[in-house]
Amino acid sequence: MRHFAANYIFDGNNLIKNSCISVDDNGKICHIGKAGEGLTERPFMIFYNGIICPGMVNAHCHLELSDFEKTDEAGNGMTHFIKSIINNRHKHSDQKKIAACDAAMFEKGINLVGDIVNTDKTINTKINSRIRYHNFIEVSG
Repeated sequence: MRHFAANYIFDGNNLIKNSCISVDDNGKICHIGKAGEGLTERPFMIFYNGIICPGMVNAHCHLELSDFEKTDEAGNGMTHFIKSIINNRHKHSDQKKIAACDAAMFEKGINLVGDIVNTDKTINTKINSRIRYHNFIEVSG
């Protein structure tokens, strides 16, 4: 069992000052402490100066488009944008950029993603990711 303490623990409803959480060997939170409980040392306790909060959710992502370069075509409308993606999709498959976007989301606290997918090019990144993905298949054309 591991313990994490911080200036504040956000339990989803309240900020608990100087609290702690206990996590079992499977990573499941099994205890959220009361105010002040984080000031008492425990074995394997780590203290964070800041706030510990639940993982964040990215409810709408297009991970497979993370390797598309930004263009100066702003203002041409949604139809133009979608046609451009469909026509140029085969040109893009930079796995390093896709993996970097996955890592950046995790570093920002995201641990669950609803990903809109049209291809299978993100499978390897998702298999190796620390993020849990729910895939929503989008068909166009």
